[in-house]
Amino acid sequence: MSRQIHRLTESIVRNAKPQEVIVPVADAAVDVVTKFEKDKARSSLLRGERDRRSAVMRNIRKLAAAADELEATRDGKPVTIRQRTRMLADGGGLWLQVSAGDGGTIRKSWIFRYSLPEKVISKGGRQRQRQRWMGLGSANTLSLAEAREKATQLRKMRLEQIDPIQARQGAKMEEAVAKAKMMTFDQCALAYMADHSSSWRSAKHARQWRQSLEDHVSPVFGFLPVASIDANLIIQALRPLWNSGKIVTHQRVRQRIEAVLDYARVHKQRPENEANPARWAGHLAVVFDKRNIAHIAPVKHVPALPWREVPNFMAELRAIDVPKEHTKGNRELRVPLADDTLAVLASLDRDSARVFPISENAIYRVCKRLRPDDVSVHGFRSAFSDWAHEQTEFPRELIEETLAHQVGNQVSRAYKRGDMLPKRRLLLEQWVAFCAGQVAKDNVVPMRAN
Repeated sequence: MSRQIHRLTESIVRNAKPQEVIVPVADAAVDVVTKFEKDKARSSLLRGERDRRSAVMRNIRKLAAAADELEATRDGKPVTIRQRTRMLADGGGLWLQVSAGDGGTIRKSWIFRYSLPEKVISKGGRQRQRQRWMGLGSANTLSLAEAREKATQLRKMRLEQIDPIQARQGAKMEEAVAKAKMMTFDQCALAYMADHSSSWRSAKHARQWRQSLEDHVSPVFGFLPVASIDANLIIQALRPLWNSGKIVTHQRVRQRIEAVLDYARVHKQRPENEANPARWAGHLAVVFDKRNIAHIAPVKHVPALPWREVPNFMAELRAIDVPKEHTKGNRELRVPLADDTLAVLASLDRDSARVFPISENAIYRVCKRLRPDDVSVHGFRSAFSDWAHEQTEFPRELIEETLAHQVGNQVSRAYKRGDMLPKRRLLLEQWVAFCAGQVAKDNVVPMRAN
């Protein structure tokens, strides 16, 4: 490769061409090219025997190359004009490499040349410093000024005894390692559930957690790196739920996305100082305006039996099962048992693992069989609330406590240590009597807080 040392200009870069070298063609090569024309040589592959296919192909390439190079004569003799790579120096270790491409094209690229302290032995047997050539990019992409700026940065690295090629390889390796460690949203969600599912109140809740993300989130961005999740993707996943009126599911899925993204931030999968794009206040609340819920889909209340018909329904049902091991608020709740309830429990087998060995949906199926259209299990809570407020003088706080609702704010609940069990027992005694179609006992007196 020839090298010319001079300061480059944009005009020199634009007009630079590879170096042309004239090589005489041997008489034997001329005879071969004369005897076999280029097209006939290529077509000989079709006539060649199958077991000689590779040998014929090699001959074709040699003949085609010789024919292409046979372009001129010098002193009456055929010569071959070949193009060799030319190196043009700009100074400071910056070089422009000009070489011939396919189809007569010219390739130009920027090269940075520098030396390392270590010694090597050259082909001539001399000891010299090791030379390294670092590609900076194509001259079609980088201008002369941009290439000089890059060369300046690399010279500064050499002043600090940094090998630019090793530094670039190290950066690529770190990027590859970081990419290998990068988790998708689905992977991060599975890790979150593995760490938290033991504290959830039931296996059913864990299944709902996983299923809600698989149904509404995974198809949209579950396969993407968790670091790339932004508000636009979250809105895209949540909008179908909002527009279809599934507001409760919408809020639960949003809260679960927010929890997974917080988990990812703690585990260095997202920037620490970046706000959670799934947060509600002042962010997604602006997009999903609750004032528009009524226009999206009307609220459909669960079927509730009018309280006046509860005794008749209880006469048909004869018994009721209220599981006490799970509560919606995920907090301990003592349920007062009426005398009739205790009598039922006393008659059961004490060695049984369950009080009533029936399935989870048994009461629901009984309600649907007796009253298919206007009765649901949850609706009895509404019937109890209507009856207690309209037909008794028990305070509202006691009624809400009996329904396992949290009463008051966080401060008042912190000072309230009791659970009003005796008062709730009196209320439920009247409810049991009402459900059985009996008149409340004379000695049951509603109690109010003084």
